[in-house]
Amino acid sequence: MKINSSLFYVLTVAFLFCSTVSFSQKSKAKPLDPALEANIEKWKVKEHKGLFGIAKPEFGNYTTLVAEKMDSPVIRKKVKDSLGKEVSFSSDQGWDIGKYVTFKKKKFYRMVFGKESDTTEIQFYVQTISSEKRQTVIGKMLSKSDEGKDAVLNYQKFIAGFIIAGTSSNPANFFMEDYVHESQVTNNTPEKNTPVTNGYILIGHDSLFTEPIMQSFGNPKNKLFFFQWQDGIYMNDVNGRHIAVLLFDNDQPFYITIQKDLQANYQEAMAAFFAVIIGVKDL
Repeated sequence: MKINSSLFYVLTVAFLFCSTVSFSQKSKAKPLDPALEANIEKWKVKEHKGLFGIAKPEFGNYTTLVAEKMDSPVIRKKVKDSLGKEVSFSSDQGWDIGKYVTFKKKKFYRMVFGKESDTTEIQFYVQTISSEKRQTVIGKMLSKSDEGKDAVLNYQKFIAGFIIAGTSSNPANFFMEDYVHESQVTNNTPEKNTPVTNGYILIGHDSLFTEPIMQSFGNPKNKLFFFQWQDGIYMNDVNGRHIAVLLFDNDQPFYITIQKDLQANYQEAMAAFFAVIIGVKDL
């Protein structure tokens, strides 16, 4: 028995060690674009989280002077889903009577972003759309357990607005979205609950588009042991060239990298875009 027990512990330790090494190797972050890293400004971000959800990020020479909700009213809307109601019964749980509802909410915000003596104003709205299944009053009365009866089936967050840099009369428009599909919300694996952020900036006659930086672990063919998550965003020019990056790995501080030789208004617009992402991430 002693020999078998010792062998068991040796094999267990060896397995855990190999698993740890394997996980570390497979989950190792991909290197950034070498062409971007060769000619960059790179800053570590200080979030300066606010009391009401919106932060005042600071990085490099950029400082958020104002981050506030505007006086505009919050727009709320409740819509009955086309799926209607669902009724089921089991001997363990009793009756499950639920209705499908979509909630929409829109809030307006303002940020003033400064670099040395220059300021940039950002005005935008944050709209959230949540599709949910909720128990009815009768369902609560007839159910033996409320666990798992209320669920968020689909969640989306949209952010849109404009950026006015200095005395410029031509604001840059921007849009971004965080989204979680239905299958992602109902499955509790880590990567399934992680939103993927996408967006763009329209500045002058040019368009700048984001590209998500995705990391993964495991084999995509094995859904049980495959994890995928986003830990950054590239900003690309119209030719698909990487000109800036925001890194937001959950275990690390935010880092922002912007190419040095870009026009000042491009740099300011991208810095403001990244500041909004950081500012509203907890809303």
